[in-house]
Amino acid sequence: MVHPDPEAGRPPSGGRSVPVGTQTAAVDARLRQIAPHLGLSSGPADPLAGWTHPAGELAAAVARAVRISLNDADVWLAIVGFTATFPTLDEHASVRRALALADPGDAFGVLTALLDALAPIIRRTLLPEAEIEIVTDTVIVDANFSGRSDHNTGVQRVLRETVSRWYPRRELTLACWNERGTGMRHLVGHEIDRVLDWATHSSLSAGERAALHAASEASAEHRAARSVILVPLGSVIVEIEVSQLETAAPLAALAAVSGNRVAVVGHDAIPIVSAQSQPTGEIERFARFLTVVKHSSRVAGVSASAATEYSGFVDAVRAQGVEGPSVVAVPLAMNPPTAAARAVALEPADGSAADPTELPLVLVVGSQEPRKNHSPIVFAAGRLWAEGIRFRIRFIGGGSGPGIAKLDREVRAVGQLGLGVEVLRDASDTVLLDSYREARFTVFPSLHEGFGLPVAESLALGVPVITSNHGSLAEMAEGGGCLTVDPRDDEAIENAMRTLLVEQELYERLRQQAVSRTFRTWNEYAAELWRLLVEPVQQQLTAAAAALDDAVALDAGATAWQPETANTSEASPAALQLALAGWFHAVRAELAAEKARQNSPAAKVRKVGALAKFFVARSREMGVAPATRAAVKIVRRRLIRG
Repeated sequence: MVHPDPEAGRPPSGGRSVPVGTQTAAVDARLRQIAPHLGLSSGPADPLAGWTHPAGELAAAVARAVRISLNDADVWLAIVGFTATFPTLDEHASVRRALALADPGDAFGVLTALLDALAPIIRRTLLPEAEIEIVTDTVIVDANFSGRSDHNTGVQRVLRETVSRWYPRRELTLACWNERGTGMRHLVGHEIDRVLDWATHSSLSAGERAALHAASEASAEHRAARSVILVPLGSVIVEIEVSQLETAAPLAALAAVSGNRVAVVGHDAIPIVSAQSQPTGEIERFARFLTVVKHSSRVAGVSASAATEYSGFVDAVRAQGVEGPSVVAVPLAMNPPTAAARAVALEPADGSAADPTELPLVLVVGSQEPRKNHSPIVFAAGRLWAEGIRFRIRFIGGGSGPGIAKLDREVRAVGQLGLGVEVLRDASDTVLLDSYREARFTVFPSLHEGFGLPVAESLALGVPVITSNHGSLAEMAEGGGCLTVDPRDDEAIENAMRTLLVEQELYERLRQQAVSRTFRTWNEYAAELWRLLVEPVQQQLTAAAAALDDAVALDAGATAWQPETANTSEASPAALQLALAGWFHAVRAELAAEKARQNSPAAKVRKVGALAKFFVARSREMGVAPATRAAVKIVRRRLIRG
């Protein structure tokens, strides 16, 4: 920290007047919000009345209150109040140590020790002048990806189907993270629609969605809302998605030391258990997410297999002396988008008899990556076609660049035999539903799944499935409608496909089994997830709050906010104000200089190179049009606005 004058380290003599002005107004506003939650709320209606330098004196009072308690949640809240930034666990520990080393009787020393420790944290802030909004005793749904993206693969579907059912009946706060992952904020505008009304939002054209986004960007109300840091206290944060790399560390601290509780939906542990099939970036992202899981209160696995994987992780962290979360299985729903979709799907397309000249369709739904095991499907298709069995095959799904490239090479090879192969990426929900209706059967011999939504969708629509004989896929197959195979056995997959293409009696039996099954609905899943995941964590919070109230009652008044006890050394109000103002001014200057460097012509040229690589990769994964839209957003956010 750059101290304000040569005699820094001790309070200056005299009572120089240092006006608050705009230098520390933002910090002052944030500290006024957090102070009552640190026990600094007794006294007159305006405890700052009569203080000559309220910002500095308030900062010192907050610092001293936290120094006296050294409570993890108090330290976390003070960090957020001073910096508008959610700390990591390492940052939190560093600040706590700095406070513990300071003499609680030296107000100036405690404040400067705190400010020095906070300097590296506030340098990460998105905006040092940001406002905060404290929310207490609520349930916050972190919809970071689902709220800000039009992707609708398995995890996003689970979040949207679940939260849209909770929202009318439960009091929820819908949130995401800001651009740098330094704090949470409210969802706004079309972001909320993506979560609560996906059916309507997804029916919009690309142009209509772009117009909604542009209107939100231009809205002063939305811009203001996006800049406010949402600060939870005594709340449950529900994580249905896997956190992004940049948000994992502050989210882990939120779970461990903030006094809030985090509840997680566990989809699978594929990036660790089947790391050989995953890109390096995904492995790192999930490994960081496991730190969040380690400090969470409860995990709900989407299947018994997924719950087993997370239970194994909890057993591992207990070797570190960490209790870890409790784990329960709450299996996902097994149904199509709507009940009407199931009824329609059980009839021939267009309400008429199927065209006898149309070759039967074999449908493969799922992202194009190694663990989905598409290579033996293509291999089997080529062998069966060469054998004289006639059919078509359609792949629906995006994927990683290498996975897509590999599938495309294999598809071109069998295509030379005359086999009709379609690969659809960025397919709409309508195309997906029509494909299920058209399909004779689906093939999903995945090597590792937490649940396997394509199997559930296929069965719910009365379409037989070839799937794997282990894990969550075997769980779903138990009710009928499936042929199960060892997914590592190419011949087993080939034989199963041959069977469902040529043996009509067995095919009809499996189809009737699928049609006759009863399925768990999204309504049932959402209700059970709330009961088995959210409510137990709320009860934990209530018990923890009661225990804290008892502890505070034993030490009542220890941190009461009174002007006459705020400073117990000879520090003058002017010295406290000068320390706070000097710290905040230095931080703002550093951040402004860094922003200027990032917006320099040379820096923007480097960004264009990175953007080109991004565009090429995303084009292969999701198609040119969606990749172009994503690239335009990045250009607008990073190159034009800076």
